[in-house]
Amino acid sequence: MIFSDVANKTGAEVVKELETSLETGLFSLEIKKRQAQYGPNALKSSSNKWWHMLLRQFSSSFVYYHEQNTPRLFKPGDECESTWR
Repeated sequence: MIFSDVANKTGAEVVKELETSLETGLFSLEIKKRQAQYGPNALKSSSNKWWHMLLRQFSSSFVYYHEQNTPRLFKPGDECESTWR
């Protein structure tokens, strides 16, 4: 089921399409059947280390663009105008 398909439906329509009940949910047999068909309802854990994610940030051209252009915006002695007073 695609999110955009579900987002425009009412709760009753989604329950009917998923063939379930808000009161009782799914029976154990139906849960096992759907898990065999679709896989477990779980997110995969990330094995990325914090330092790996940090290094990945520097592979972005966005970082280098701003590193090159920020000194041009703020020169010593210039006044910064702001709407925050």
